Amino acid sequence: MSLYTAQAGRLREIAGRLNVPSIRVEARTPGIISIFRVTAHYHDGRARESVGTLVRSAADGWWASVVYRGGFGAKPIRTSIPQSRAETFARALSAVGFDRMSDAPNVPMYDVTDLWLVERAAATFVHALVLAPEIATDDHARLVNAIRHGMPELIRVVPG
Repeated sequence: MSLYTAQAGRLREIAGRLNVPSIRVEARTPGIISIFRVTAHYHDGRARESVGTLVRSAADGWWASVVYRGGFGAKPIRTSIPQSRAETFARALSAVGFDRMSDAPNVPMYDVTDLWLVERAAATFVHALVLAPEIATDDHARLVNAIRHGMPELIRVVPG
């Protein structure tokens, strides 16, 4: 079993348990232009697992939604995102080459570090990768930095 299959499946189950549609399904919703998502798993239980989604919609512009496992009644916390900030974030993803990246090479097979499933979709295009943010290196570390500084609401930590 490949690393991606083992870890991505576990991370996708988080969204399923939180009743968050797959990014592929959301991207095909009429009016949705693009989606970026980070699913976060905390190996030591110090924080609630979460699914943070940034959406560009024809009707509503840019907005972020985060659902936390066991928190806030499993209801999404939605925030409007200014277009200039969202576009700056999109450029940062492009600059690190997100759409060409594969899983981080140093992600452990066992539950010993935090994991993120990072996904982007637009229409029928979907790209995803798994990384461990605390031990990410090179382009993966730049991706972590882009997310932490460009769209921190997607990964805001809520204590478990």
